[in-house]
Parts: sequence; structure tokens; C-alpha cells
Amino acid sequence: MKWLPVFILAFVVVLVAAVTGCNRVPHYDSRLTAADSLMQTRPDSALALVEAVSPGSLSSEGDRAYHDLLLTQARYRCYVVATSDSAINRALGYYSNHSNEREKLTRAYIYKGAVMEELGHPDSAMFYYKTAEATADDDDYFNLGYANLRIGELYQTLGINDSAVLLRMKQAEQNFTVIGDTALLVTAIGTQGLYLYDNNKDSAQYYLEKAIDLAREINSSKMFFYQSKLAGLYYYKKNYAAAKDLSMQIICHGRDDCDEYQFYYYAAMSFIRLSRPDSALWVKEMIPPPATMIDRMNLYELDAALAEVRHDYNEYRRCMLCANDINDSILGSSIRNKNVMVDEFKIDSLRHEQQTTTSILHKSAFVIMVIIVIMVLVLLALRAHMRKLIISSRVAMEESCHALEEKIESLNHQLSWADNQNRLLLTQMDCQLAEAKKRNELLQSNPGISLSTAVTRRIAALDLLYHSIRVKANTPVNPSRHALPLRALIREMNERRELTYVTLPDSFWEKLSASIDEQYLGLASYVNKHYTSLSKRDWQLFLLLCSDVPHQVIKLCIHFDHVVTVSNYKRKLMKKLTGDNISLDEFIQHFMSENRVEP
Repeated sequence: MKWLPVFILAFVVVLVAAVTGCNRVPHYDSRLTAADSLMQTRPDSALALVEAVSPGSLSSEGDRAYHDLLLTQARYRCYVVATSDSAINRALGYYSNHSNEREKLTRAYIYKGAVMEELGHPDSAMFYYKTAEATADDDDYFNLGYANLRIGELYQTLGINDSAVLLRMKQAEQNFTVIGDTALLVTAIGTQGLYLYDNNKDSAQYYLEKAIDLAREINSSKMFFYQSKLAGLYYYKKNYAAAKDLSMQIICHGRDDCDEYQFYYYAAMSFIRLSRPDSALWVKEMIPPPATMIDRMNLYELDAALAEVRHDYNEYRRCMLCANDINDSILGSSIRNKNVMVDEFKIDSLRHEQQTTTSILHKSAFVIMVIIVIMVLVLLALRAHMRKLIISSRVAMEESCHALEEKIESLNHQLSWADNQNRLLLTQMDCQLAEAKKRNELLQSNPGISLSTAVTRRIAALDLLYHSIRVKANTPVNPSRHALPLRALIREMNERRELTYVTLPDSFWEKLSASIDEQYLGLASYVNKHYTSLSKRDWQLFLLLCSDVPHQVIKLCIHFDHVVTVSNYKRKLMKKLTGDNISLDEFIQHFMSENRVEP
């Protein structure tokens, strides 16, 4: 099991390397690639470029095969009739042995079929066209469309008016629509119109008009060919005026660009149906010598129609007999070709079934191999996952044990700390009891002093202060202020900026100091004796603070400018008294705990 991941990794690397090596595309001569890029838009320039390249100047077999393929393709696109298939055979032999050149192999099959068709071997041409269709990739829309186009046109050339023609042209239309090749799309749509010519004239008219519009957009000469077919369709629908107009447009503007001569016959026959035999004779004089059996048949029918107009029934019968003989010959040839193609369809169906079966077997083998690899990878992943789970569970167990030990240690520490705190609390309680005992003894030794008496004396001393403030506030300007409480009175004076300072006699400060000594066991005397560096203002501030006088009142007594100044001076005073930032309450509590009472 330890070597299995290494084996799988090596297998994947070899598979990727094989696929990469098989798909590697060789580097071709720049002159050939330039010619290939012009093949669809300017085939004449492509042919000139290919013919300018000497095969002897090409260094590799791939370049020479590419040259043979492009030469055959360019000649076919430029309507140069093939006289030999040796060049395309060399290209086909090379690409058949190089699976990484699938697109060029598909092209080689297509133009091998085109050459065989020009050499007069339609059965072989059909074989190569269908082989090209089977070889092309699913996304090779151009070659798939062109192969279907060639198969459909070959069906039509052989006179097989079967649904296979329409099916092939539909497939070609879909592929050319995807890649936006308007030139070949014109051919695919126009051929559908020709297929429906005898079966559904309304649909045939739709496809032919669509093909004519597309051809006119790209200025293609095929517009006149499909216009000729549309003129024939109008003629058979007995719309002789429209058939005559279309045919005359071709005669006047595009007769040299049209691949057939039937528009002459449609124009002449339409003139006859419109009772204009002189115009029909004028058109007949422009008809070139017949090149095909259909042209000969049409010429005999035109002569028969003109003889009927002249009431020359002998000539009419003779011409019609000749036309019927040619028509029978054409029908016989079409039936023979159709029988040959029916046999070819059967062979093609058997070949398709064999290819399908082989493809299914290959796909099944590939799927089984992929499933096996996936199962092995899943098992390895499960094994690795189980290992991780075991390791993680061990780590989690160790962490939980360690956490439990730390918790036990912490609880022990908390218990020991609680014991220490309890001991400290007991010690403090003992100290407090001792202090209370000392204070009780002191009170017993001074029976005239009590806490209530000290508070009463301090209030009596402060009454003098509050009375002085009301005397200052209740001026004749606003005598109604005497009814206000002291805090409201000071707040109103502060809002109106009418505060004035109150000057208190020395007897007031002596009374206030005595009351503080009584309340706090000689605190004022102790501070006055031991802190000689305090100023008079500091001493008075200390007395007022110990008496819990509000800051607004302290400001009136000691002439501070603002309430915040009282707080600032309070901090400075405590700094002088203790040398540290402790509060007044803490200072008093510390003094009381030490029981520093003057003798």
C-alpha cells in the first residue's frame, strides 16, 4: 500500500505526457500558413502563393504534405479541374499516420472526394466525404458543414431527390451559421430551395429568396444562379411576368456570371405565355449552344412552343418527341444512380453500426479504467482521512488531559489564594476590633466628646458661612432671592455672573477647625502642626473639604475663579499632604487608623 500512491502518480504523469505528445502540432513553413489564411476569402491569391513554393525548398515531410493539401484545395476553389489525385494522395497518406493533425486529415478526405468527383467517380467521392464527416471533431464546424454540403450537392447531382439532400443541407446550414461563413451559407440555403423545387414551391421560394439576399450582401455571383432558379419557380407557378422580369435582369446584368442557361428559356417561354413571340425569338437568338442534355431538352421545348404559336404542328410534334426522348434518358440515368446510392446507403449504415459498436467498447473500457482509478484514489483518500482522524483524536485527548491538569492546578491555586484571603480578612477584622477598642477607650477617657456633638458644632460653624452668603446675595437689587434654597441661589448668581467673594472672620475658621478636631480625633490640629509649609489658603481649603462644603461655596470663600480650580487645588493639596495621589477620604481613614491624636 505504501507504493500505490507512487504508482498512481507515475501513471498520471505518463498519461499526461502521452496525451501532450500526441497533441503536439508541428511548426509549418510561414509561406504555407499565409496561403492557408487566404484560402476562404481570396483563393486565387492562396493558389499563387502555394504555386510559388517549390516542394524541393521544403525541409520536412509535414511541410510537403501541407503543400500538397493546399495546392489541391486552392485549385478546386479556383475551379481548376483536377486531372490526377497523386498530390492529395500524398497528403492523405501523411495525415492518416499523424493523429495530431485531425483537422488537416478531415480536409484531405474532403478534397480527395472532390478530386474523385471531378475525375468521374461519384461513389468513391461519396465514400471520402462521409469519411471526412466521421473524422472531423465535434467543434470543427467548417469541415463538418462543408462535408455535409458536398454530400448533399452530390446527391442532387446524381438526381436523388430524397430527404437526405434536405437533411445534409440543414446540417450544413447550422454549422455555417455557427462560424458565420456567409458564402457557404448561401449555397446550403439555396440548395434547400432547389431540393424543395418540385415538392413544396412556397418553401422553395422562401429559401431561394433568402439565398439571393445573402448573396447580394456579399456581392456573390451565385445570386444570379439562384435568381434563375427562382425565375423558373415563378414560371411553373404561372407567374409569367415575375419570371420574365427576373430572367431579363440576369440577361442584362449577370448572364456571364450564371452557371446555367435556363434563364434564357424561362424568359423566352414567359414572353410566349405573355403573347410576345417576337421578344421570345429575340431571346432565343442569345441562347448559347446547348452544353448539357437538359439544355438540349429545353431548346426543343422552346422550339415546340414557337411552332405552336406559328400553328406549325408537324414541327411542334417533332420537337416534343425529341424533348421527351432526352427526358426519358435523363430519368433512366437518375434511376440508375439512385439504385447505386441505395446500395451505398446500406453499406454506409453497416459501417456506421460497426463504428458505433467499436466506439461504445472503447468508451466502456475507458470508463471502467477511470472508475478503477477513482476507486483507488477514494480508498487512499479514506485511508489518509482515517489516519488524520486517529492523529487528531490523539492530539485532542492529550490536549484535554493537559487542560484538565491545568484546571486542577488552577483550582488548587484558587483554593490556596482563598485561604490566604480569609486569613488576611481575619487579620483586618482583628485590627479593626483593636482600633474600635482603642477609640472606645479614648472616648471613655474624654467623656465630653461625642460624634454627634462634633457634627453639631461643625454645622453651627457653617451656618455662619451660609448666612454671610445670603447677606451678600439678598441685595436691594433683587430682595426676592431670600426665599431660594442655597444651591439654587448660588446657581442663579453664577448664571447671572453676580458672584462676589465672602470674607469670613478668623473666629469662623477657629470654630470650623475645632469641630473637625472633635469629629476626626484631632485631624485639623495634627495637619496645622506637622504641615507648616501649607499656606493660609491651603489650610482654609483643607478645613472646607473636611466639612463637605460644595465646591461652589468653597469658590466664594477662597476666591477661586472657577469650579474646576477647586478640584485642581484639591489634588495639589493632597500631593502636599501625602506626596502621593490619594484622595482626602483615604488620608482621613489612614489618620483614623493610626489614631494620631494630640495629647
